[in-house]
Amino acid sequence: MEINEFKELTEAVFAAHKLKCELTEQMFDIFYKMTERLLSENEKYNLTAIRTVGGVIENHIFDSVLPAGGIPEGARVLDVGSGGGFPALPLATVRPDLKITALDATEKKVEYIRATAELLGLSNVTAVCGRAEELSSDGSEMREKFDVVIARSVASLATLSELCVPFLGVGGKFIAMKSEKAIHEAKEAENALYLLGCVQKCEIIKPYAVDPETDKLFMVTVKRTKTPIKYPRKYAQIKKKPL
Repeated sequence: MEINEFKELTEAVFAAHKLKCELTEQMFDIFYKMTERLLSENEKYNLTAIRTVGGVIENHIFDSVLPAGGIPEGARVLDVGSGGGFPALPLATVRPDLKITALDATEKKVEYIRATAELLGLSNVTAVCGRAEELSSDGSEMREKFDVVIARSVASLATLSELCVPFLGVGGKFIAMKSEKAIHEAKEAENALYLLGCVQKCEIIKPYAVDPETDKLFMVTVKRTKTPIKYPRKYAQIKKKPL
């Protein structure tokens, strides 16, 4: 696909979902190269099940920029379970003021993110390999160091919260990008969020809805006060007995 066709397709996706995000020519160029690289390197790194340009635009690039408007200027952002660099790489593209860390437990995916960020000139992206429950534990250099933590994981909100919230500084925001199960999960996660020191109940945002009856994506946001040092627990405990 030529870049002009890619640009038209990207604009159509953003317009269809009524997302107000002004993309510059430089941003389109970065997204184009990002998509080409993802599809060409996918088999080597096992980054995504998506195999088409349109699918990458819709399910990776578009979804990844949705939280951009709700993140403070110059924030330190952590993307937990970044995989192929989503939302880290697209978010860094539209918000060059952010300092973004992409965290994944698979070294080859972290290597891919590092190489891709360098190729695309995204100097505001750092990639780290490690497990969230270890890197956010008491005494870790990454604990309480971020203003915003984002996760697109399929794990339940209660589990995600225990893994992600300890990375936040006081007043920081956790954004979980979820499916239509978000409302149910938010209710189930109330006790977990209380134990983790979150100051308010979940705020559930429907970023877009092409069909009001089938909302595709929700953002669940919570703010943190102070997380007890005993959290997060070992992952085996988290999985066996969620908060």
